[in-house]
Amino acid sequence: MRNHDNQNKMKYSYVLALLASVVTGCSSIHHKAATLPMEYRVPPIQGGANIDLSQFSTPSEPSSIIGPGDVIKVTLATGYEEKALESILVRVNDQGIANIPLVGEVAVAGMDPAEAEQRIASTSIERGIFQQPHVTVLIEHKKTYRVTVVGAVEEPGVVQLDRSSCDLLGALARAGGLTKEAGSELIIHRQTPMDGPVAQGRPDPSTGIQPARFSEFDPPQLPAASSQKINLRDLTKDGLASYQLGDGDVVMVYKDEPRFVHVMGLVRDPKQIEILPQQNIRILDAIAIAGGRTMQLADKVKVIRQIPDQPEPIVIDVSIRDAKRNSRSNLILAPEDVVTVEETPVTFVLGAFQNLVRIGISGTSPLF
Repeated sequence: MRNHDNQNKMKYSYVLALLASVVTGCSSIHHKAATLPMEYRVPPIQGGANIDLSQFSTPSEPSSIIGPGDVIKVTLATGYEEKALESILVRVNDQGIANIPLVGEVAVAGMDPAEAEQRIASTSIERGIFQQPHVTVLIEHKKTYRVTVVGAVEEPGVVQLDRSSCDLLGALARAGGLTKEAGSELIIHRQTPMDGPVAQGRPDPSTGIQPARFSEFDPPQLPAASSQKINLRDLTKDGLASYQLGDGDVVMVYKDEPRFVHVMGLVRDPKQIEILPQQNIRILDAIAIAGGRTMQLADKVKVIRQIPDQPEPIVIDVSIRDAKRNSRSNLILAPEDVVTVEETPVTFVLGAFQNLVRIGISGTSPLF
């Protein structure tokens, strides 16, 4: 409760400081609402849930492609078997190599089963093991990755993804998508860079043989975890592709920060109005939410707007009559705008007359 009161006091102090800067500052720039330059206008707001996540997807790797961690079923026939052939289950290691009985290590990652069959057969011939082997390869199990998705998603928790869909889009989709409160910013906490462990080196692309370690007891040297901040709205503008995720990565989707506008002056209920996610509040909307004008003759409105990197706020002059006729005058309000329905000589005289009438009526004596 105390924190809420402190926040309200800070907001009130901000509004007073902004008004004081306009009243005392001669350098404040005034603009008419209808002719306000584009750089001072607020574009329609799109919350995170309105962002088209499909724009970030990349062509996924076909599920028929063998990858590290997959389990393949290998059947190898030479034509000299005296009993029925038996298929052997082989796991492809992190370097993309399968250790085939009798044949040895064969690099099969990135191949479809037909290509892997040819590679295993040709490798066995090159090594003088078989003369004309017949090899069949089937993918028995695809490796799955566990990714944790938390924050402003519909179903936060751990999701399991196969390699072909283990990217940002796949993780957010499996978590039910973004909530209405989701902002455009998220962070990926990576357990390891996408290149994976580096201690054992890369297999020779020509032979597929893994370089030996200095010692069989050398522990794998895993790179340090890292974090990556992403703005989905920027990705939409830039047309960037989605981000690949690794096993154990954490995706944290942030909620939109609360945004407010302040309405005062000749309104029935001066207040601070929260701009909800995916909501655009225009001048007439804000006045209506504040209970409307205390008198219909009040037409002059000022919007005080602080522009980033400018020392003085700008003042936007608005006519309510013009705002009703012309949407360019009915501006979308920016967070922390101050909207004040102004007192004019006409409204002052009318208000004074209404007060006199009210006092006169309340002060009349009963006739009996």
